[in-house]
Order: sequence, then C-alpha cells, then structure tokens
Amino acid sequence: MEMGKGYMIKRQADDIATFFYPLYWDNNRYNGSTSAMAPRRAVSTSTTMNIVASVEGVETELGDVLVVYRGAERMAEAVADDEQNYYLNIGSDTNSDETLTFILERDDQILATTGSKVTYEADCVLGTPDEPTAINFTAVDPAMLNDGKWYTISGIELPSKPATRGAYINNGKVIFINK
Repeated sequence: MEMGKGYMIKRQADDIATFFYPLYWDNNRYNGSTSAMAPRRAVSTSTTMNIVASVEGVETELGDVLVVYRGAERMAEAVADDEQNYYLNIGSDTNSDETLTFILERDDQILATTGSKVTYEADCVLGTPDEPTAINFTAVDPAMLNDGKWYTISGIELPSKPATRGAYINNGKVIFINK
C-alpha cells in the first residue's frame, strides 16, 4: 500500500469487524497497532472514485483485466474476484469532471471496448459487491487486432493515425499519442 492512495477492503463475513490503524515511527517503520486515529502526514493526496463493476456483453476469463482511461492516461485496472466483480480505485489530482472510458484486456491484447463513459466524480462510489455497476462491452473484431488501422478506445475506426493527444487502439494494443 502507498501513502496518499485509497483502497477498498472486501469483507465477506457477517460479524462485526474492528480495524486497527498501524502505528508508525517518524521514519515510517511499523511499530504495532492502535485503535486511535492514524497520524496525519503532510502528503499530497489525490481524490478518489471507487467503482465495483461487472462486465456485460462479452464472456470473461480468469485473468482478464478491466482498464480505465482518462484521455491518454491509464488510470486504474483490476482483475475480477471470484464473483466476477472488478474493484477499481481511480485517483485524480483534480476535482474536474473528466470522462473515463473502459477496455477489457486479455494477455495484453484488447478483448472488448465500450461506448459507455463515466464522468469522474471525486469521493464517489459506484456499485457495491451485491449490486455492481454494469459496464456493457462489445467484443473487438479479430480483424481489428492486426489490420494496422487506428481506432478510438470505444472501437470507432479512424481515417488515419490520430494527431490529437489521447489513447487509441492500433493492432490490438493501446497506443498513447502525447502531442
């Protein structure tokens, strides 16, 4: 775990649980635990948005990765749990309402894309383990994986290599244009 990043804990037991904050010395070495508030550190933290998601529209396999993009930036990724839920923790240094897009990868190749877009919202939680947010995907045409053409993250074919900054698909891989 890294300081300044948010994490979700999935707990399946029905009984009451108690969380103990770790107690640290000034040099950040672990020194037992306490039920008191964790010490506040002067660190730059980002806002977070958490999504518990399920994939619809394509068959997933063990190890498939759900990836979140904001423009050309790969923001978060997750592998499904035993119930096929993906737990995404998306951090941002700004509170702006930015559009997030999703792809599904298998063995570093794009399996599916989605036209669904979600707006980043600071301190927001979408979905729960019992009712995950459904993200609808469309399988990528196998011809698209090696045809040399350029596509948007949503799978829309472009007339040529893009000149605008962003994340694109070319030969089954996500390519970043940083101009």
